[in-house]
Amino acid sequence: FLHEWNKAVLVGSKRFCMQFVISGSILVLLMLLVILIYINYKPIYALMHKVLTHTEGSELTTISTAIDSMTNELNELNLLLKDYLLENILRGRPINETLTNRLGLTKHSGDYRVYAGTNISLNTEERTTLTEALLSRFFVISFITDILMQDISVIICLIPKNDGTQTTEYLGTWLNENHPEAVLKAGCVVDSINHLRESYLACGVTGKKDGQKRQDVRNAQAAEKTAQMAQEILKYLQENFCDPSLSQTSIADQFHISTYTLSRLFKDQFGIGFTEFITSQRVEYAKRLLLTTNLPVGEIAVQVGLPNLNYFSRVFKASAGVSPTKYRASQNV
Repeated sequence: FLHEWNKAVLVGSKRFCMQFVISGSILVLLMLLVILIYINYKPIYALMHKVLTHTEGSELTTISTAIDSMTNELNELNLLLKDYLLENILRGRPINETLTNRLGLTKHSGDYRVYAGTNISLNTEERTTLTEALLSRFFVISFITDILMQDISVIICLIPKNDGTQTTEYLGTWLNENHPEAVLKAGCVVDSINHLRESYLACGVTGKKDGQKRQDVRNAQAAEKTAQMAQEILKYLQENFCDPSLSQTSIADQFHISTYTLSRLFKDQFGIGFTEFITSQRVEYAKRLLLTTNLPVGEIAVQVGLPNLNYFSRVFKASAGVSPTKYRASQNV
């Protein structure tokens, strides 16, 4: 009897210990899970309180709105920067100290150099790859764009004082491997951002000085080609704005221009930004579908090229002032 009793006690003790261990392990895992959630949520919570003033909606919506706003500001700043760089290159327009501070150029203590060439058709991915390579290898900040309708591409480089020829050699090697038909020329090294035009002219890609009459003819031809391209892009967008993969990058690559050139071309020709135009087309089409069909809002979102229902609703409300559901109800009264 005692033997059986001891055996039962031993089995019970083992079960108790096993249950205790399992319960303890589960408790520890739950505590770790809570800590993990807290650690991951804390920065979101902090960010939300920084951007949340009087904004309505969920935390993720608030953060998404703030990120969109910051992205737009960065894009506008990037466009402004390239505007002034090209204005200096083409017309010698000075960039004053206030602007250099605003554009973040005052921290550069090195020199400047412009590279210009022909037969250089880089897509967005290649531009990104090249600028990142120059920065990581030689600490060279670079801006790559094209001069609209002049078949000239420019690479504006902020180079260290001791750069020598390494940037030039690397660019030549990279283009020879990826675009052997490209012809790239290096301008002279200058010590001020306001001397970019001097470096650009030293590239020798602009040809001999034309007379005023010939220059006027060339300007008129360039303007005509610009307007023609703008109409081609507009027609393509009007036919394909419902494509969810449509983006500024994809259109720029399709028409073999930079995203900067596309943005400026679109705004100069039509007085509206590229993204604003696509959004307006999608919202107007969504309005027609809301009023002329019984399709669910989610299906309409897919048809206009914004398959994320929450994002579609936010975009629609920002444009129309009310949600898609309220818009349909108000118009059908």
